[in-house]
Amino acid sequence: MDDPVANIEAAFERHWRHFGEYPGAHLRDEDGVLWFESPIRQLPYNWVIRTRIANADKAEEVIGRVAETFRARNVPFMWVHRPSDTPNDLGRRLAAHGLDLVETATGMDLDLTGGRASPTGVVFDSNKSTGLTPTPAGYATMKS
Repeated sequence: MDDPVANIEAAFERHWRHFGEYPGAHLRDEDGVLWFESPIRQLPYNWVIRTRIANADKAEEVIGRVAETFRARNVPFMWVHRPSDTPNDLGRRLAAHGLDLVETATGMDLDLTGGRASPTGVVFDSNKSTGLTPTPAGYATMKS
């Protein structure tokens, strides 16, 4: 992939989906939502990794059903909201279901094929204090 944001999101998803593949855990990819639940009743062992709900008219129903699955088990859970997640107003919809933003994650995409790490890449500027120019997705480009 040539899109650094897509690279970051793909690596994030590949990493965290393993938690849903452990014995006793369940990885689900339903209605555009990739999530897992496990018998471990603490974070980060129960959460939504990706949301790509194609039909915005069904978003409330899907979000409510997934959130209720966690709440019925009385386990803490989190729902990650990534730049490519849909519907576009996902943050507002999650808040309407009682899910508040608690952290902004940082991601980085570096080309390591040259045998030496280079500081050229894309980083997410979570607090906007670095002086980098953010792109529309909230990412900023860093040049060496």
